[in-house]
Amino acid sequence: MPGGNRRQAERVPVRIPVQLQGLDRAVEAVTADLSRSGARLRIQAAQLGPLSSPDLEAAAKLVRGALSATTEAHLHYRVLGPLIRRTLRMTRIALPTDDAAVIELGCSFDVPLSHEETLSLGAPLPPMTGDDEAPLLRADMPAPFHREIELSQAPQPPAEEEPTAEPEPESEPESESEPEPAPEPVPVSEGSTPAAAPMATPRFAASAKHVYRTYLKREGTDAHPTLLGKSDQLSRDAIRVRVLPDEYAGLTVMEATMRFAELHGTRGSIKLMDGHQHLYTGPVRVCSLELPPEGDVLVTLAFERRLNPAELRRLGLSSLAA
Repeated sequence: MPGGNRRQAERVPVRIPVQLQGLDRAVEAVTADLSRSGARLRIQAAQLGPLSSPDLEAAAKLVRGALSATTEAHLHYRVLGPLIRRTLRMTRIALPTDDAAVIELGCSFDVPLSHEETLSLGAPLPPMTGDDEAPLLRADMPAPFHREIELSQAPQPPAEEEPTAEPEPESEPESESEPEPAPEPVPVSEGSTPAAAPMATPRFAASAKHVYRTYLKREGTDAHPTLLGKSDQLSRDAIRVRVLPDEYAGLTVMEATMRFAELHGTRGSIKLMDGHQHLYTGPVRVCSLELPPEGDVLVTLAFERRLNPAELRRLGLSSLAA
């Protein structure tokens, strides 16, 4: 699927308003970052309904009740209307640490953005690697979308009165000069969601040796910790774990999140092992789940307490221990 591999395209932090076609109403979002092949969106949870509890399972249920796994989106719709639209496939859900009222969604586009479209969005993006440019006019676009582009380049009909028509050429250079500022940094005031906060998600720094067996003990149980998978990335604030996809085959990212919560809960105690050596045990909460088109499920667990220097050195993160 085009745009399925997000590593084909570099993501750039920009804020652009996006309108999603929900199951029964439109939902507004704003991009946290954008690439030719996908975007990370931030949505005010209150738009979708009441969040029953501040955990990822409740967020997934809320999103599933309001949006389908693949949904139509209009980018920068307050300025461009329906001109640039894509079908989004949701691949990730997260609860950012900076704003409890926000849900983050990672999405891939059905068709990558073309160079012309990125300029229209005011966000010229780096080209993709390994893929050809996406056409400006796609074959699956209905006639109104083609006309929107064609009419924007068509000459305007003459004014009814000649005297008022003559001064118009003087104003045309002004209109021609106006699009030039468009490629400047993306306008925020045009359509950012209310009270959009700084984009805070767990930042990872790879350790010298970061592949550790990861066990998770569900909160409120006396059962022994169960093997979750192998750690993939580490920071002083969070750990990302590769979970074998067997339990999640054929599920959407929201269904996979609820399945994970059913099996492991959303809070618990993590145990990291290197062979027979015990490295760390401490409380964590599930803050994101990603379901790539292929490969293992990626689950990010936020440490309830930031790792101290001794723990960082033990886990191979000496550079962060200073």
